[in-house]
Amino acid sequence: MKATNETVPRILQTLLRLRRPHGSVEETIAGQTVLDYVSAYPWVSASTDKHGNIVCQIGEDNGVVFTAHLDTVHNSAGTQELFVLELEQGMFLGAEHLGKESVLGADDAAGIYLLMELMQAQVQGKYMFFVGEECGGIGSSAYVQDNPKFSANMVVSFDRRGTHSVITHQGGWRTCSDEFGNALAKQLNKHGKGKLAYRTDDAGLYTDSREFAEIVAECTNISVGYYHEHTAKETLNLTHLQAARGYRLPVVRSAAGA
Repeated sequence: MKATNETVPRILQTLLRLRRPHGSVEETIAGQTVLDYVSAYPWVSASTDKHGNIVCQIGEDNGVVFTAHLDTVHNSAGTQELFVLELEQGMFLGAEHLGKESVLGADDAAGIYLLMELMQAQVQGKYMFFVGEECGGIGSSAYVQDNPKFSANMVVSFDRRGTHSVITHQGGWRTCSDEFGNALAKQLNKHGKGKLAYRTDDAGLYTDSREFAEIVAECTNISVGYYHEHTAKETLNLTHLQAARGYRLPVVRSAAGA
């Protein structure tokens, strides 16, 4: 079934139709799309750095940072078509390009969408949208290098496959405590109205929060509902995504006492 605005939220559909490799016009368009949306939110202050990273702030700095990334692993830029699959496990979204299945790019359009939902709900914190994550964290590593006095209590990335993970380790390196991870999973499930089942997971690979792990006590990555990322079989569980958008991610006290 072809995806429409009735089945897929507008900003998510806009992002997923763009094949957004790092350095492409489409990656820039994705960033501008974010800026266009937040311009309608008077409670959000937004800026873009020289690398193309977008930083938004709601309220005073409370030590809470949320991240997602603007780029995808597509080999070529441009646009693609979306389709919806109604499966026993829920409603899933896929993509095709030139008549063939394509990388969807829910890694990380799904994360961007959830951050936008949190901003629309006026959840206090810093929101960071990075370029070049798929090329080794180009944007996030540059941000850390450019801001040596940066500090936070936690950095929560929205960029993990599946529907259950609160990541405690990335690439075998511990990036958040079990205490923090378990508390966050508990709060996510509580606010998910019985539709979410998050738990800690020590098998994370890499995302932008890893770049902050040397300077921030609690850095994690949480599942946003995509599967088979980086392949033409990538899909996004829209049923999970819509359940996840209902939570209001609370501030969990870090194990470091921040």
